[in-house]
This record gives sequence, C-alpha cells and structure tokens, in this order.
Amino acid sequence: MGQIIDPEGRVCEQTKWHSRQKHAFLEAYLDIWSEQVGKDGKSKPPTLDIFDLYASFGWCYCPEEKKTWKGSAFLAAECLKKYQSGKLLFLNTYHPDEKEQQAQKKSLENGLSNIHLPERVRTVIEYLPIEKAVESAISHANPNYPSLWILDPYQPEHLPWDIVERICKLEGSYQAGNRKITRRPELFICLMTGRLQRLTGMDKEKENVGIALGLEENIWKAKLENYLESDNNTRQALISMYAEKIANFYKKKPIILEVPSTDGNIVYTVFLCTDHDAGHYVMKIHQLPKYQEWRKIEWEKSAETISKKKKEQGKAEKSGQKQMFFDEM
Repeated sequence: MGQIIDPEGRVCEQTKWHSRQKHAFLEAYLDIWSEQVGKDGKSKPPTLDIFDLYASFGWCYCPEEKKTWKGSAFLAAECLKKYQSGKLLFLNTYHPDEKEQQAQKKSLENGLSNIHLPERVRTVIEYLPIEKAVESAISHANPNYPSLWILDPYQPEHLPWDIVERICKLEGSYQAGNRKITRRPELFICLMTGRLQRLTGMDKEKENVGIALGLEENIWKAKLENYLESDNNTRQALISMYAEKIANFYKKKPIILEVPSTDGNIVYTVFLCTDHDAGHYVMKIHQLPKYQEWRKIEWEKSAETISKKKKEQGKAEKSGQKQMFFDEM
C-alpha cells in the first residue's frame, strides 16, 4: 500500500489494522524459539536461520488506528537476537520503483541498526524479484539445520507455487539418538485468499489462480467444483487445495489462521508448516490460546471502532456530507 511516515518519524508500510493479526501470530511462533527452545537443559540448542523474502519496510503503520508495529523482518531480527543460537537473517525487499526501493532499503537498515544484533547473527539483505531472491536465499541455506521461511506477498500471484515447492524440497537430516530424522524448512505463508477468490471468477485473471496454486486451470476448476458440491465455499476450497499441496512435503497438517478485516470478511489465510513436534504442538496447545486472547483484547475492540466509523462515513457520503471524527482533526 506504499509508504507513510508515522508520528515518530519512521518510514513505514501503510497498512490496514487487520495486518496486525498475522504479525502477532508470527510473533507467537517466534516466541517458541526465543523463549522455549533450548531451555530444557541443553547447553547448546540448534542454530536457527530466518529467511524473509518479502521484507518491505520492516515497520507497519495503520492510519485508522494510529498505531505502528514491527513487521516480519524486525520480528525475525528480535527473535534471532534473543535466541542464543540465532545464526542468519536473510531479508529480501524489492520494489520495481527505484525510489520506493531505496526507501525500503533505508528503513530496513535503520531499523536493524537500532536492534543491535549480536555478531553471531549474520545479516544478508537483497533487493531482488522473488525468482532471483529465492535462488540467493537457497545458496545461504543449510537444510541440515532449522530454518524459518516467511513468505508474505502483496498478491497471491506474487508467490508462485513453484517458489514454495523449491523451498519445501530443501531436505536435510539430523540425529535423534539412534534415529536419523528428515528435516525440512519451517514455513510461514500468507495466502491472499480474498483476492484469489475473486480471481476464480475473472476470465482474464484465472491464470494467476493456477500460478498461486501450482495447478493447471482444468485441474483447479474440477477440484473447486468438487469442494463446492461438498458444501464448502470458494475460500474453504482454495485453502484445502493449498493444504493438499503442502501435504506432499510435510507429515503434519499446517496450522491455519484465517485473518478477517475489521468488517469481518476473511482477507487472507496464514499457513504455518512444521514437522517438529515442539514447534507444532507448543503452537497449537499453548501459543494459539495466548494469541486468541490477545486478539480478543487488543484487536477486536479497535476493529469494532474502525468498522463503526466506516459505516458512519459511508452513510455520510451517501447523503453528500463528509463525516469527521475527533481523532482525525
């Protein structure tokens, strides 16, 4: 949505209040690494690399709520700073407009300098289209050690399925006693299901549905019809199709979060993929309830206020008037 300067003078990505939910969800997962992994008596927990391929500005700002918060890049940096075996932070921030690109670059660099990462954490920042960014990231990855890949594009077609599949295929292994266990990267994927739903009904855009799902048009259409016949709606069908693709690589089902806008409509869906018992079950049993409590207390009340303002604004505009609120003056 472009850049905006917040009240503290930080260059931020201008975004909607619903985006705060996905970042809180990501933060809840990162807390498992920074606050729990390695605290079971082990002197040296495994290393962790984090790859954020759509890092943007690092800061997010919602004008309606007048709040700034850390985006995925800075949440990842904070996690690696706190986690005693944090090793690599790979960030890619790309924009086709050179001026916007430079603003994102400067914002990321300034924010990281203020976080003061320890020397053990190596930082790599790239400014590449996603196809080249994933090549660069893979060259830095060691699949035998844990890694988390954050894939949060603006539009579903900006993350082709073949990019996701390349990351999923980064197979390594580790020893657990006498057993050799396969390791795959952990994934945090934000799929813009709201836009993807609309694209299924637009003849000129249907190709983008196939790009995001990694399916030929005749295949995803047939699957969609089958799901709809089973009383699923289009969004549920798209989520199921995406989860099916992920199931080809992961033994455990992804943890799925549907993110609503302030008016209640689902905007996008987050998929958290990990086969590690601690990451999967600690998130489901402990962190998800904490996240839901945060959402009810910190997000829903503000969402209701924003939604009410929008409705009043809409009524005023229909009557030819502009509604002003005290916090906008």
